[in-house]
Amino acid sequence: MVKVSKIVGCSGTYIAYVLIAMYAISCGQNQPGGEVVRQNSAGDSIMSLIEAGRSQNNNLEFRRQSLQKASDAVLKIKIDSIRLAYVSRLSLAYSNIGDSLNFRKANKTAIELAQETADTLVLAEAYWDLAYFYSGLAVKDSAFYYYLKAHEQFNAIQDDYHAARMLYNMAVEQASVKDYTGSEITTINAIELLKPLKKNKERFNCYNNLGSITKELHDFERAIDYYQIALSYAEKLPDAESSVNNVQNNIGNVYKEQGLYSEAILYYQKVLNSDSLLYKNPKSFAISLDNIAYSRLRNNNTENVRRDLEKALAISDSIHDFSGLAVSSYNLAEFHLWNKDTLSARSYAYQAKNYAQQSSNNKRLLETLALITKLDPGNAGALTADYIALNDSLQQAERQIRNKFERIRFETDEVVAQNQLLARQRLLWIGIAAGLLLLAISIFTIIDQRVKNQKLRFQQQQQEANQEI
Repeated sequence: MVKVSKIVGCSGTYIAYVLIAMYAISCGQNQPGGEVVRQNSAGDSIMSLIEAGRSQNNNLEFRRQSLQKASDAVLKIKIDSIRLAYVSRLSLAYSNIGDSLNFRKANKTAIELAQETADTLVLAEAYWDLAYFYSGLAVKDSAFYYYLKAHEQFNAIQDDYHAARMLYNMAVEQASVKDYTGSEITTINAIELLKPLKKNKERFNCYNNLGSITKELHDFERAIDYYQIALSYAEKLPDAESSVNNVQNNIGNVYKEQGLYSEAILYYQKVLNSDSLLYKNPKSFAISLDNIAYSRLRNNNTENVRRDLEKALAISDSIHDFSGLAVSSYNLAEFHLWNKDTLSARSYAYQAKNYAQQSSNNKRLLETLALITKLDPGNAGALTADYIALNDSLQQAERQIRNKFERIRFETDEVVAQNQLLARQRLLWIGIAAGLLLLAISIFTIIDQRVKNQKLRFQQQQQEANQEI
């Protein structure tokens, strides 16, 4: 699954500078020249502080101090539209340095100001920031809710590109709790919005997600088809190598899960053949090395399997990748079990369990507990109980979140339906009012015409009478 990313374009900065410029012009129309200079200077100073807080070249404490000075200066600004431009930037800057308290404060202010000033774009970006914040905390229902809110705002201003990105982010959250059908529908909706746009990165993400979803549903043929489409978009990207490796590894996983180990090995080897992959992306190298070694083992070819699994383990250890360590340890346990070395297998299995817990990899933890019950019969009862308890709690948690997703979608659809009903009712009343007005005009016209006709007849009668006289 592709990690959801929050990438903000230049729109926020552009808006900020435009608003600042407009504010400076308005000041120039109402204030002496010296005030304009001071206002421009204040604006430049705040933006400089925010940029200093965003720059990764500065140490964390200096960035915090810069953002705090910027926050203090923003509080003195009286015009909401100008303050909003700065607060929106501050919110994102606080998020970047992991200052959750100040991020929440700035984000709340940005949302309130955006609502007051009816700035739909900034409101959408504020919801997006908040969704990304919750996603990082693994609060999936809140992340989904605010991605949906951001999507509504982008959709309202017909920004199909960002609306599609929000749908993709929602789909990833759905897939993470095994709402695969919902994730598939949401992803397809995102693709529909992206069709007229030349956005290869976003299309790659969507089709890669569809491949992962259909693989989990064991629809392997469709999974391969989706991954091949994702691969065609990945090859068009400026940083193609990383994305291409990602998809090829995923295709290998599909074949591995089907037991087609020879086909899986071909795709893992393509990844390992990438130029200097060990130095460019050691995590990706370790994953593929693990996968190819395990596939060779399952294909009854144990040559260099132990060497490669231990190498993958060492690489993951060097980069402190606990998830990778869990995989390598699990595979080494399988290798030693294959060679009937139960003692070594049990040792690696318990290591895999510890690493899975440290990386919060519940799927790997379940697989490891199932393996340990075979390797450690003396503790099989307690381990089975742990397995059942963990499995039940995970299923219950996922079910609850899926239900929350459904409620969020239902309540949103209900609000949309109510708004549509109100709109129809307004149109109906407008129609009735217009009809009554037309009827009144018609009646008035008829009465007026009758009065004129009567007056005309009276004049004719009087003229005839005068002629007789």
